[in-house]
Amino acid sequence: MNVSSVAGLIGFPGNPSYVASKHGVVGLTKTAALEYARRGIRVNAVCPGIILTDMGRANLGDQASIDRWTDATQLKRLGVPEDVVGPVAFFAGPDSAYITGQSLNVCGGIIFY
Repeated sequence: MNVSSVAGLIGFPGNPSYVASKHGVVGLTKTAALEYARRGIRVNAVCPGIILTDMGRANLGDQASIDRWTDATQLKRLGVPEDVVGPVAFFAGPDSAYITGQSLNVCGGIIFY
């Protein structure tokens, strides 16, 4: 199971190296899934949106930016680390036994892709 970002599915201005690396993780996920499926190995990715970690807060900057991104989510809140735990556990467990090569957005509805 890989961790990418919604930045790995769409572009965001201001940090092209981060966006490129996250696109790479999504591509790696798909390619590894193709290569290892016959061995019974599943490969998927979780793509968090804006999560209020130290990095997330630093990237957001001021309260006005936080408010703009909060308003941009359909759930009208930004994520917290605990929001990512369930999807990671799902991909790590038996309930996802028939899923491979997928990227799951965990973003409160910032993007639909």
